[in-house]
Amino acid sequence: MMLIFACEYLLGWVEINSFFKSNIPDVPFYSGIISSFFMFFLVSIYEETFSRGYQLRNLAEGFNLKFLSPTTAVILAYIVSSSFFGLLHAGNPNSTFISTFNLIITGLFLGLGIILTGNLSLSIGIHITWNFFQGNVFGFPVSGSSTPASFIAITQKGNDLITGGKFGPEAGLIGLFAVLLGCVLIFAWVFYTRHEIKLKSCLADFSPPGSLVLEKPSTDADAD
Repeated sequence: MMLIFACEYLLGWVEINSFFKSNIPDVPFYSGIISSFFMFFLVSIYEETFSRGYQLRNLAEGFNLKFLSPTTAVILAYIVSSSFFGLLHAGNPNSTFISTFNLIITGLFLGLGIILTGNLSLSIGIHITWNFFQGNVFGFPVSGSSTPASFIAITQKGNDLITGGKFGPEAGLIGLFAVLLGCVLIFAWVFYTRHEIKLKSCLADFSPPGSLVLEKPSTDADAD
């Protein structure tokens, strides 16, 4: 998001109006920042838990059929859940066909962490910081809506096809470029931390409720 802002500023596509700006009358700046952070924190956890933790995992289990490999099942679930994620934002203010398409790609970006690591932490962390820095630090709209406060207040200029206009950078080519760059960085981070790039096909494995058997702790009597 910092790269997006820097590029747009240097090219004259954003104009800085002020700093530490509250967008709601009678609401202090820091109150708006804190409330926005907690909102993005909770929304990101909810959306990632629903879209990736629940939908992707359950779809992968459902697609894991006799004629499909677990790897294929995970890939199909990854694509379908990301598509649904983008369509969920189609009704947002100022949305367009391009914004919906780009958010499907963003869903792939956010889902990359779980299919490569098997956990949601990377997806949630990226989602929180992406939204917070986009809206509350650099003053862009977030999925078509403005935030209560921002460290930098801007006026958006430039071609909407590139910048995303009133929807935010996700609806523009510059946002799409940032998402693709983010995917490359995720691959690099996973390889650096795990020394391999491997799809977690285990996401397609189904474990029925109650199938977990706890090991019985040993006692002195058992030892005798």
